[in-house]
Amino acid sequence: MTINKKLLNVFLAALLLATSCSSDSGSDNVRNMVIPDGQSDMACPPAKGEKWEGPVEKDGTPICPEESQSDMACPPAKGEKWEGPVEKDGTPICPEESKTPLGRLLPIGISEELVLPDADPHATQCHPSPCERGSVDYASSTAPDIVVVAFGDSFASGEGAPFESHSAGGDGDLSPSDPLWPADADNYNGPVYCHRSPRSTFARAMVDASNALPGVRLAWRSFACSGAVVDNLISVRQDLSGVTGFPGSEVASERYNQPQFTQVTAWVNTVSPERSASVAYLNIGGNDAHFSDAITLCVESADCEEDDDDEAAILEGYGDDASNLVPRKLRQVEAAFSSSTWSPEEVLYTVVPNIAFAEGQACGEDHDPGNRMQSFPEDYLSSAEVNFLWDTIGVPLQESMKSQGRDNGWHVVEADDFSSHGICARVPWVNNNESAINSQGADSRTWPDISMGVWHPNDAGYDNWAKELKNPLTHAIADELPADTTITNFVLDGSTVTFDYAIEPRNDGGLPSYIDRSTNVLRVSGRCAEGGFRLDYVYVFSPDDDRQTGETISIQPCLDREIANIKLKQFNCFLDVNDFCGNAAVVEAEQDIAPQIQADQVPDDFLPGLEDGQPGNWFAPDEDDIGDPIKGG
Repeated sequence: MTINKKLLNVFLAALLLATSCSSDSGSDNVRNMVIPDGQSDMACPPAKGEKWEGPVEKDGTPICPEESQSDMACPPAKGEKWEGPVEKDGTPICPEESKTPLGRLLPIGISEELVLPDADPHATQCHPSPCERGSVDYASSTAPDIVVVAFGDSFASGEGAPFESHSAGGDGDLSPSDPLWPADADNYNGPVYCHRSPRSTFARAMVDASNALPGVRLAWRSFACSGAVVDNLISVRQDLSGVTGFPGSEVASERYNQPQFTQVTAWVNTVSPERSASVAYLNIGGNDAHFSDAITLCVESADCEEDDDDEAAILEGYGDDASNLVPRKLRQVEAAFSSSTWSPEEVLYTVVPNIAFAEGQACGEDHDPGNRMQSFPEDYLSSAEVNFLWDTIGVPLQESMKSQGRDNGWHVVEADDFSSHGICARVPWVNNNESAINSQGADSRTWPDISMGVWHPNDAGYDNWAKELKNPLTHAIADELPADTTITNFVLDGSTVTFDYAIEPRNDGGLPSYIDRSTNVLRVSGRCAEGGFRLDYVYVFSPDDDRQTGETISIQPCLDREIANIKLKQFNCFLDVNDFCGNAAVVEAEQDIAPQIQADQVPDDFLPGLEDGQPGNWFAPDEDDIGDPIKGG
């Protein structure tokens, strides 16, 4: 026999109601006794001296109808006399209806829609505005959900791809208010002295991530500085004396950049005191392995790849630093992260790309498919020299960055496509000296007419590198958005389930934003005692209290009928019921109750013609209707 479950529940409620309300004049039926005329408004028990005309016990004690106890607290307050029925040991027997649900009672079928304001007063603000890829220096929010910071050397700062391109000569009147580098003039030494560009890998990827996460409030900034070594991140200020950021400006006689971690501590405190940085990005290690020094050495020597040359021994020493010093320094970075006041939950680490190859061979004046190695200083390098340089320093540097980054628990991001777009490629992603001078001028005093952007990614290189970073960076931010749920004080009592829940954001942006911008999803499964009816509901409701301890919730999934067993699974989703859902809390319980009506007692023709889906919302929507319960968790 096929039974419509929704009809079955309706029949159950009607049948039980009919049974409990039936009239029986028998003398043994106290619960459903007939009250004599004139007694229905009489207090029971009667006041002292008042005559009682109703039924009495054998000893003359008035037998009060059950409904007369409905206004009396059950169990009674301390010292209050209980006149209702009792157990054998004298414990009051409370009528079912006196069990009032605690906290907020969720109606069956509740599905509150999350409505976000059209204009968020705390939305991400790009500097400068608008948030266009390749032109944003940093971003802020007055109440950020996530704070992201970046550190590193020239490959992190964007050396080689300035915000505004300026060819050599004719730029002597440039000033910090019309900078060659980022839009925000000389903040944290970035625009002029650190060569930090909004066209860097990090800045571009952050704009991409922000666009991929609409509604998420982000504050982010880079502190990377060209020329930095690992110590300049942690504890040693960086000497910027002799560096200039735009043609025609005066060379700084004495200028220092504070350790990047010191700078970020100060900046994070301006975002929100005692906050952490949820996500950190860095690229560091190339200068610790002396990669730039190695290129200079090979340019100045005749054949730096010869085994018996002093230059070859120096390069091998650099290679030893790439294999041994760099991993040790990276371990120090992780230790400094862990001990900082803004310790990040997620770290993304990019590995220096292969900038020295094209068409499967090391670049040189004798292997130059793009005709880019025919002028100073590239024409001083042979393919054999570049190959030796890369094998001796580049390969062990890449391996150290990858292996130690993973050992540190960082998310390592590689950019393999560079190997087809090296400095001599037909479609290069790397600057030679001529292209670097044309974009940022001759800004190094090492040699005449040498740009610091040489052997660094160009605009196309950073653009493609940012595409490799976009997805890992977006996921790292998204992983910190959910709030995980806990359930405590879970009680199953008759027809009512009561529990306390709390949500705990993974970031420290604060609970208030989750109260206004998140949704709770509660899945209920189990069975009612009457008829063994299956429970399968989903309640969707908004948080209603920003206390850390959460709020109290009650549900009555079997209406006023008792529950045989039940299982709850509750989770919180940020911004939408389909997005950024945290880890769920799961609890279950059962109670031993003998059902009065079995499912097979329901007649086939009960309530014929009732439209499907009525009454109420008895059964859960499809899982697809509420999204993945553990997405982002």
